Formats: sequence, C-alpha cells, structure tokens
Amino acid sequence: MATRMRVLLWALAAAVTPIAQVAAQDGLGTLLEESSQPQAAAEPAQPDGRAPVPSNAASRQALADVKDIFRDDYAKATNAQTRVALARTLLSQADKTSAPIERWVLLSEAMRLASDAGDIEISFEAIEKSMQTFAVDGQELKLDALMKLAAKCPPQALESLTRTVLAMARTTAETGDAAVASKTLSLAATLARKTKNRSLVADVAKMQQAAKDQEKESRELEAMASKLAAAPDDADVCLEAGKYFCFKGGDWKKGLPLLAKGSDTDLSRLAVAELNVGKAGAAVISLGDAWWEWAEKTRGNDKAAALNHAIDLYATALKYVDGLERARLEKRIQQAQAEPRHRGKRVSLADAKPESTKNIFGTFTQDGTFQGKPFTCLNQAWPKALMAHVADANSGPSVIIYRVPDGARRLIGKAGIFTAANLPGQNIQPLAPQQFEVWVDGNVAWQSPPLSKREETADFDVPIYGASAVELRVSTKSHVAGWCAWLNPEFGF
Repeated sequence: MATRMRVLLWALAAAVTPIAQVAAQDGLGTLLEESSQPQAAAEPAQPDGRAPVPSNAASRQALADVKDIFRDDYAKATNAQTRVALARTLLSQADKTSAPIERWVLLSEAMRLASDAGDIEISFEAIEKSMQTFAVDGQELKLDALMKLAAKCPPQALESLTRTVLAMARTTAETGDAAVASKTLSLAATLARKTKNRSLVADVAKMQQAAKDQEKESRELEAMASKLAAAPDDADVCLEAGKYFCFKGGDWKKGLPLLAKGSDTDLSRLAVAELNVGKAGAAVISLGDAWWEWAEKTRGNDKAAALNHAIDLYATALKYVDGLERARLEKRIQQAQAEPRHRGKRVSLADAKPESTKNIFGTFTQDGTFQGKPFTCLNQAWPKALMAHVADANSGPSVIIYRVPDGARRLIGKAGIFTAANLPGQNIQPLAPQQFEVWVDGNVAWQSPPLSKREETADFDVPIYGASAVELRVSTKSHVAGWCAWLNPEFGF
C-alpha cells in the first residue's frame, strides 16, 4: 500500500509540469493528443470472472450488424439530442444481450455517442456496465470521455465539468492509478483556469501542493528507512527516526519503539512507559501528564506534537473520569489547541466513507450536488457538502454515520438549507422547519435552531475526544422542499 501511494504521489507531483505546458496553450491540444479513442486493449480474463475485451477484428462484424440493425437511428443521430437517444437505445439493448462481443460493441458505441453528445452521465453509465462485464480500465475510459467533453464544453457548463474532473482526480488518487491521476489533475487544472473561478483554481493548486509535500515526505521516509536498515541499533539513529515518526509523521506506533532505543534518556523513559502502560484510565492520564511536562520543556514542532499526543491520551481517558479531573483534562485540551503552533489538521468528511446512511432523499452525495448539479448556500458552492434531505418524514430523520478517526478532537462545519440549480422554482421554501443534530456515541451533542428558509445556516463545533462514532441527523415534519445539507463538515485534529 505504501509503495503504491508513493508511486501515485510521484505521479501527481509530476502532473504540475504537464499542467504548466498545457497552460502555455489556450486549449486542450496537448491533453487530447495523449487521449485515445475509448477502446480498451485486449486483456486476459480477470480472477474476478470478467471477460477479456474482444479484439478489433472480432468486433468488426458485430459493429457492422449494430449499425445495420439500427441504421435508421444512426441516420437520425445528427445532433446531441438524437445521439443521446441512440446511446440510450444501445445501452438498453446491451442489457438484453449476453453474447460478449455484441455486448462490448453496444456499450462501446453508447460510450462514444454519449461522449460526442456531451452527456457524461450516459457515457459513465456505459463505462460502469463495461467494467462489470469486461476487464477494462474504467478510469481510463472515464478520463477519455471527460477529455472529449472538455474539448467542446460550452462556457456555462465549464464549472460543473471541472468539479466532475476534480472529483475523479480525488478518486484516482485514492485508488492509486498513477497515470490516470496525473492526466486527470492536468485536465482539472486546465478547465479550472478556463472558468476563471478562483475557488476552483485554488482547489487544484491545493491538490498539486499536497502531492508535492507528500512526495517530499516520501523521500524523507525512504532516506530514514535506509539509515535504519544500515544501523538498526544505533542509539542516535533510533532517536532521529523515532522523533521523525512520532513528531513529524504522527506515527507513534512505529516511533515509540525507536525512541525507547534512542539516545535521549527522557524520551526513552517516556517511550518505554507508554509501551508498557495498560488501558486503565489512571495510567493513561499519568502518561498524558508525563508527555505534557516533557512538552513544556521543549519548543517548536516537537512541543506541538507532544502536546497533541498528550491530549490524545487524555481523550481516551475522558470516558472514565468526571468532576474536577475531567474539567482539568478538558482545560488542558483547550489550552493545547490554543497553542500558536498547534497543527490543527482538518480532514473533510467528504473524503471519508460513511459507515451507513439512512432515509436520505434520492442519491446520497458528498460533493455538494443535488440530482447531478452543484447547489449553493450563502451564494457559494460547497464542493464537499453532504446531501441530507429527509426522504420520508414519517419514517424518521435522515442519518449519516461516520467512524471517528484516531486523533480527531472536534467536528466542525455548517448545516444549512441550500438552493439547487435544477429546482422547478427558485423561491420554494421548506414547508416545515428543519432540525439538524450531531450525535456523538449515541447522545445528542449539538442541535441547530429550526431552519425554515433557504440560505439559513447554523455553525457547529462539537468536541469528539475519544468518541467512536458521530451521527449527522436531520428531522422535519414535512420532507417536501427541505433541501438540507451539511456544508463541508470536517474532523479537526
């Protein structure tokens, strides 16, 4: 996994150079030259049972048959609307066709026609169906479709397309497809620049910078691994590596054994104690106090990291204590978070997979879209908003559940009533107040005032130290025209 991630990060970092090359032009020529037709190379059957892709020679007769049988539809396919209609017809026929070669040709033609017509939804549907049956690289096919669409995308659709490409860039970054990740990020940068939307340009820049930063960390990690391999028992090397993993990388599980072998007596004693401490509340609190005292004697990033670790330990003990001892720990947690060098990392819930969702109207989305189109609130888009519109008020609230990642201390964000681009009327208001709630480990931790109008929002900042799960709930007495969303919620560390 680590090796795959390093390869991906190298690829993403390298994407900055092609982006600069494309930026020197006023179009997508460089990208399109790299793009091929939506035609996958033949591959052997996969262990998962998917069929190999038929060769061009094997597909030739089936393609001729398709064009002959549907000759009238092809003759009418002279504009975007009729091409999409034909693509739908071929998709429907593919569902009724079991012969692999015929099915491949039908799906390939549907992909081509939908891409040519600028219908990314139908094109992606054809690709998804192809991935279910054949050993194809679906991400490559999707990128090819996006590039074709980008080449003739009207100005009014650029922002929506850019967000689609950005979402795919994030997906390919997670799955480790290095080549597609590089090309997708390049395409996203080109499109974002054309939109002249500073927010979109900034999103791409953040991805590029994150890739460069992580690539640098990867090189540092490899250098550290080489030092350890050459001198695994050298006390100074162990100290350097232990501090790197604990204080810079946040990997205390890997770093503590090295600190225990290191040349710093105080850190070695602390590490040995933590490696041998039990799970009881009192022992964990004592260990947290020890790290706190060590942090007060140092400064800079080491201090911030040690304070962070101390309050992580405190957080695990909060469930065992109450009264003044709990108040003392909570005060220390607040004090550490107020430190000027507190790292305060944020992780968007949109970048995590929910454990479950329930009673949400339509398709649950994590990209600030409703029925395929971006929505707005407070006159801006929310590209990492979570769809939370109640599906059926009679069956209870909409619920989205996430596991709390290790080290998360707060849940931060907004809840609000949005305006969707594809609503039948832009002045439709909720028919009843919408109530937003954050539940932490089964208990209500925050509740919004009733929100009853579009563009109304409520901020939340909920402590989640040591919690296992958070639930985002919305309830209403009428699900019609609720238009509820959690606006870019984040875990704070």
